Formats: sequence, structure tokens, C-alpha cells
Amino acid sequence: MELISNSQQALLQFVGHACNNADSRQTGISSFDFVLLEANNGQLQITGSNGNQSFTRICATDEIQVTGNGSLCVDAVKLFQATRALPKNTQVKIKAVQGKNRAVLSCGKSRLQLKTIPVNEYPTVDIIKDVESTFSVPAKEFMSLISNVLYASGRNDVRHYLNGVYLNVNRGALFANASDGHRLCVNKMQVGEAVNKMGLLLPYNSMTVFTRLNESAEEITIAYNGSRAEFNWGGLVYRTALIDAKFPEISKMFPKEIKSKIKFDRIQLLEVLNRVSVLLTEDKFPKIKLTASDSNIKLQTVIENEEDGLGEDIISAQISGEPITYDFGINPKYLIDALSHIYTEHVTMEFTEANASCCVSPVGKVVTSKSLIMPVRI
Repeated sequence: MELISNSQQALLQFVGHACNNADSRQTGISSFDFVLLEANNGQLQITGSNGNQSFTRICATDEIQVTGNGSLCVDAVKLFQATRALPKNTQVKIKAVQGKNRAVLSCGKSRLQLKTIPVNEYPTVDIIKDVESTFSVPAKEFMSLISNVLYASGRNDVRHYLNGVYLNVNRGALFANASDGHRLCVNKMQVGEAVNKMGLLLPYNSMTVFTRLNESAEEITIAYNGSRAEFNWGGLVYRTALIDAKFPEISKMFPKEIKSKIKFDRIQLLEVLNRVSVLLTEDKFPKIKLTASDSNIKLQTVIENEEDGLGEDIISAQISGEPITYDFGINPKYLIDALSHIYTEHVTMEFTEANASCCVSPVGKVVTSKSLIMPVRI
């Protein structure tokens, strides 16, 4: 087989995701440092895997042609770096060297020999078998759903069920949930009553992929079974293993009774938080306390050594419900993160008591997201 690309840009777009996903460190299997190029009856595709997640890009551009049938396993890092270093708008060819574990990448007067391995040494990337269900959702809306909860996910928590995003369907809505044990974010989008109930716990590392993709497809098709999930953009297929654990019951986390509610201008609150947080940049566990009085909220830093400086600011707000007679301690970083993933003009913070989590929500006709933040001791 021989691959011929009319330009460096087209080839880089084709190999990029697969090459960047190829990695042997999770499994210790060195073959995962390679990508698999396959040509069959004029159709070309490339696969890169780290053992838990895999990308398969199906060539859908006239800018790249392939002659002959066959397969080729090429060093992923070298292929990506070499392609990126080539001059733009120049024809590029890739062809195996007969009798040697080499492939030649040629462009103009440049000829680069890349390491290859026998195709039979490349681990099989399993497609999803025994699919439980398949459904399609608008691509941009789904990617926004994920990116707006991912900040709250755990990373390397010993409680494995926190190191990811939990997707579940209920009453025609698809929910994305993430928590690191100190905060929780829930976002939702409508998918219709025809979609079956489900619960998928997807690893954090696999979900960060969605923040880097820029596919033009209007829809994503999602398929899953008990251990794996597949996301298909048409020309790009992403498969990932699921976390084998049970995510906590979401409904039990939110307070059943809200006693007090504060409505803020979101941008003003963000600006105040960023100002007072300047004095907490060296604190491993930063704290501020919120004190309510009439129609104002005072935000004050909580620092063990007051010689390092103190900060306070006051912001106007609309307070409803029972009077808030207590100071509420909160990690300002968590509140800033929550506000940064809300896009309405106003937000509300709902309180039950000083020792109970507060709920942060956008103010609008349709509320699609909620964040829960645990209090800190002050």
C-alpha cells in the first residue's frame, strides 16, 4: 500500500488524534507506541490506542488517496513529529520499505525513514460487542455538556468512582455528573423519551478528549455495553473503557429543603472572588467566609497568620427566604470554577445551614446545570 496526501495539512489532520492517543505507558505493551494504517478497497483508516482508549480516523477527504490494499504499523510519535515538520501545501507519500521494518515518508527532496513493526504484533483494538443501546445527540451540545462538568471531577482519588464523569439518562434527559468529593456538578440536555435508561462511568482522562476535539459533524452516535463505550462522529470513532464502579446516588446529595437564597450578578461575584483570592494564592486550602446583612454580602479571607494580609469586599445581592444568621465558609476556587461554567447574567446560591453544602445555579427560564459545594470550617 502507498498513501499519497496532496498536502501536509491534510495528512496532519488525518493522523493527529490517533498519533496523540498512541501510548504504551498504561499497559507496558510497546506496540501501543505505534499506529495502525489500514487500506482496503480504497478505504483508508488509522488507529491509535493506549490500551484503554482508542481513536480510529476513517479518511473522508479527497486530499488523501491510497493505492493497493494492506496494513502498516508506524511509530506514532515520529510520524506525527515528521508530518508536522514538513512544508505546507506539498505532496506527501508514505510507503513501506520491502524487507525492512521501515516506512519512508517522502516530501519534495525530503525522505524520512520511520520505524515500523509487523502488523501481527499490533494488539487488536476490540470493537464494542453485545451493544446494549445506541443513540445520537447533537455533537456541540454534548461536548458542552461534558466540558462544563469536567472541572469538578476527581483526578487520582482512591475512590475510583470519583475519577470520571457519570452519564445517565432519565425521563428523556441526558445528565452528566462529576464530583471530587468536595463539590459536585450536574448538567443536562434533552435526548427524548425513546432513549433507554443507562448509566456510564467514563474515566476523566477519556473525557478530556472532548475538550480538544473540533469535529464538523453535527451528531455523535453513542453506543455502549457493560464495559466499554463508543463515540462516533462519522469519520472519527473514539472507544473507551468504563470505570468498573458505582457512582454515588445524585438525588441524595442535594438538600431537600432550601431555607435561604441569594441572587448575585455573576460577573460581579467573579470579580470580587478573584480580588480577595489574591491573598490566598499560597494557601493549599484557601478559605473565605460569606456574611449576609440586609442586601449585601461581605466576602472575607480566612487566614491563619493575619500578618500575611487580610482581604474583604462587599457585593450587593437579593436575599430571600429565612435570614442568614451564620457565616458560611467556602473554598473560593471551587466557587470560581462553578461560576466560570455558568453563562447566565445572574446566579443563585441556596443555603440550608452553615454545615450543609450550598447549591449554585444559573438564573433563567430553563435551568440545565447545578453545582453543589461543601462548606469549609472557619
